[in-house]
Amino acid sequence: MQIEFELPARGDRRSFHTVKTPEAPVSRAPRLARILALAHKVDADVRSGEIRSYREAALLGRISCARLSQILLLVNLAPDIQEYILFASPGQARALSEDDLRQVARERDWRRQRAMFAKFRKNEVDSEPRQSDHM
Repeated sequence: MQIEFELPARGDRRSFHTVKTPEAPVSRAPRLARILALAHKVDADVRSGEIRSYREAALLGRISCARLSQILLLVNLAPDIQEYILFASPGQARALSEDDLRQVARERDWRRQRAMFAKFRKNEVDSEPRQSDHM
């Protein structure tokens, strides 16, 4: 897409400038995907020694240690749940809450996690308004 507009230029009454914009706007990854990626990055940095401790990571990120603990809890999710979060569409991601995911992540057994996650997803699908409800 190309946009043309007029701007007064020095010494010239009229001057046309052309600005090119990207064809398709680049959207940000859903918030939960960014938080999960951050959890993996911080965890890897602490394990590698790049960051000395989780406390230091919290200080560097300007967040509380408690908030960092909440974020890091997400690395305990079953791999397929993490994959779903990372590749979810913005609409799918909006239907999930971080609080629900932390509740799932507190369960250590991945089979139970999957059952809990499926229940949350079913509840969210059931709570979405249907087309026939609005007519």
